[in-house]
Amino acid sequence: YFAAFVCLLISTRAGVTRLRLWGLRLFLIAFAIHTLAIGVRWWLVEKSVGNWFDAIPIKNQFESVMFSAWFGALLGLILELHRSRGIFATAASFVGWLSLLALFATPYVAGKEIGAEIGQVQGVLMSYWLYIHVTLVTASYALISMGFALGVWWLIRYYRAYGTIRKVPARQLSSDAGDFDAGLST
Repeated sequence: YFAAFVCLLISTRAGVTRLRLWGLRLFLIAFAIHTLAIGVRWWLVEKSVGNWFDAIPIKNQFESVMFSAWFGALLGLILELHRSRGIFATAASFVGWLSLLALFATPYVAGKEIGAEIGQVQGVLMSYWLYIHVTLVTASYALISMGFALGVWWLIRYYRAYGTIRKVPARQLSSDAGDFDAGLST
C-alpha cells in the first residue's frame, strides 16, 4: 500500500500518467494480498471454531482494523475505477497503509497485544448482531478515514491555489433550506 500511495501521490500532483498506472497496479497487488490475508485468517479461525459463519474475522481489535482497512481499500478501488481521478486510490492506499502499519507496530511501540492471536468471543456475544454491528462500525471507520484524507487533500490544494482558506465561498442554500430557516426565525 505504501508504494502504491507514493506512486499515486506523485502521479496526482505531477500528472505523470505512467506512475498512476504503476500505482494502480501496486494497489491491486496490495489489495489482493490483503484479501488473501483476510481469507487465511478466516480459514484459521474456522479450523478452531468449526463453523465458517462463526469464524468471520471481526471479533477482536486486530481483525476489526484489518477488515476496516480492507473495506476502505475496496471502496477506494471502486471509486477509482468509476471516477478515475487518482485521488480516491491515493486516499485508500494511505488509509490501508496506515491501518496495517498501526496493526503490526502496536505490539512493539506500545508493548501491548491487540488480538493477533486466534480466539473466540464469549458466548453472550455470539449473536448475528455482533457481525452486523462490527461490520458496519469498521466500515464506517474506513469511510471516515478516507473522508478525512480527502478533506485534508482538498484544503491543502485550495490553500496552495488561493493562499488562504477564508476565500471559500459561502454555501448556497436551497429554497427548501431557506424556507425552513425563515420558519425558525418567526
